[in-house]
Amino acid sequence: MMLSRLLSVALTCAIPLVSALTITVPSNLTSAGPATISWTAVAGDPQSFSIFLTNADFHNTFGIANNVPTGAMTISLTLPVVPVGDGYTVQFTNVGNQSDVFAETPTFAIGATVSTSASSSSTSSIPATAYVFLP
Repeated sequence: MMLSRLLSVALTCAIPLVSALTITVPSNLTSAGPATISWTAVAGDPQSFSIFLTNADFHNTFGIANNVPTGAMTISLTLPVVPVGDGYTVQFTNVGNQSDVFAETPTFAIGATVSTSASSSSTSSIPATAYVFLP
């Protein structure tokens, strides 16, 4: 009886607290482009968190939002300029400790920035000045 109680306490202490935050990131993300990140949460999840964009291939971590209220359930933001490629993840972390990761997405790709400027031709007119000399 005593052994089972000790074993139960030991197992309870050995199991880390796990957050139930689940992140949804849209597809077709682009460098310096817009992104809407949404998530689900349950009672007991942290009240706020920071959001990081990470890529182990490039050894980069970009802070993209801080003190995000868990109850908001979505955030729209502009991604930083990052190298185009695969291997990116979004992490929700403890506001005071980036290494304390609450949730992380599977890896995804970020594409090249989409140009929205249209080509147009323009002509500039330089006013001509005429001088008339009278004798």
